[in-house]
Amino acid sequence: MINKLFNFKNKVILITGSSGLIGTAISKLFLSLNARVYGMDISKNKLRNRNFVFINNDITDDVKTEKEKIKIGNLNATRDFLYVEDLCSAYEEILKSERLFGQVANVGIDSEISIKKLILHISKILKKKLIPIVEKQRVRPKKSEVARLKCNNKKLLKITNWKPKYKLDDGLKIFIKWKKKDKDIKNYKPENYNI
Repeated sequence: MINKLFNFKNKVILITGSSGLIGTAISKLFLSLNARVYGMDISKNKLRNRNFVFINNDITDDVKTEKEKIKIGNLNATRDFLYVEDLCSAYEEILKSERLFGQVANVGIDSEISIKKLILHISKILKKKLIPIVEKQRVRPKKSEVARLKCNNKKLLKITNWKPKYKLDDGLKIFIKWKKKDKDIKNYKPENYNI
């Protein structure tokens, strides 16, 4: 039934946190609706579909290894980062809204930052100089690279009471603190790179 209501053929969907249970389920849903899905996460998504592209977006190698060099792909790509609690509260507002039922609602902060500038932000938080090293294997082919992701959240802000609570640096500090915990670091394998 849902396939008859919605057809996302020739549409590109970006799913952050695509390797978790919810992210995988959402990815499968959009794939079933004929969308081209880009899944971003720090761990590999095992989804196998010709319309699914996995993007590893973990740049916290330095947090674990205390190295000053970070292996990275495109430094000029820009992203609109949203802290996970803000994302969840936005989803709650969307689900409560009758006006958004069956509508597309973009969730983000309507701001973008390049990966290069993001590394500088992280460098300041960690209080050490991080040196990005561009690795050929991490640079995506031109036709598959999404160079710029910036959310237009005007519809969401107009129809719901949602507003993001966390600024970029706040979210980064919380994430870095969480990532430094021993139990989390043991499972992290920065030497494994997956496309």
